[in-house]
Amino acid sequence: MFQIGDFSKLCQVSKRLLHHYDEKNILKPNHVDKHSGYRYYSASQIPLLNRILALKELGLSLDQIAQLLAKGVIDEHVRGMLSLKEAELKQSLTEQELQLKKIRTRLQLNKRAESPPDVVMKLLPQQYFIGLRRQYDSPDQLMTMAGLLMAQLGARLKNVKESYFTACVYSETFTLENQDIHMGFSLPTAASARMLAPLNRGEAVAGDFVELQASVLAEVKLAACAVLVGSEDAILTGLNDIARWIDETGYKLAGPYREVIVEIPTSGDFAQAVIEIQVPVTLS
Repeated sequence: MFQIGDFSKLCQVSKRLLHHYDEKNILKPNHVDKHSGYRYYSASQIPLLNRILALKELGLSLDQIAQLLAKGVIDEHVRGMLSLKEAELKQSLTEQELQLKKIRTRLQLNKRAESPPDVVMKLLPQQYFIGLRRQYDSPDQLMTMAGLLMAQLGARLKNVKESYFTACVYSETFTLENQDIHMGFSLPTAASARMLAPLNRGEAVAGDFVELQASVLAEVKLAACAVLVGSEDAILTGLNDIARWIDETGYKLAGPYREVIVEIPTSGDFAQAVIEIQVPVTLS
């Protein structure tokens, strides 16, 4: 029999650790003197201590180890625990590798731009949408229609919370010309979309009779999002930075991206509008 100090030296563990294992009921002393309170361990307990230490080094928690000991430490149970731990570590490594890519990409963007956009990942909930999809040959044509839709539809939705002017861009490249865009308002409920009925008769926008369409923007489980402020050129530069971030961090595009106008200055100057870019992505 060994007193706790001698046993700790023999096994190269601390007395504090042995006390902790005693409290956790995973390695109790072989004997406790009822008069002095001294703890004694036997040499036959060394294999059990080594098994506990080995399982701990493999990443199992003391609670998991206690469960195994309670079941008699059957190899099948050990394999099950270790398989779960292996899956956890693989996921952790994947997340750390992705984080490392993001850090490297941000460092590269910092070299190329004074203030690159901060990209965050979001889940985009399902939203209702009312708007118009057209091909726009120039930025002027696009901005004219955006202004008209915003003024006329926005006036009818001014009391609807969480209604934002949104452009869903279906073009395959980030350009200012020849853009295929679905413009209108994203709305939180179907009831708010019905405020613009009857849709089948269309909507007169500055004398141009357009057929507005109600639709649903499906939930996007993963979107790379960044907030930009500025002119069309500034937005285009920001889009290119976001595209580079997506490519260099190992993501790939997973659908049309959205430009959501979060705020327009009271002056109505679009060059100072706050816009959130939302790009659906998946991991490559």
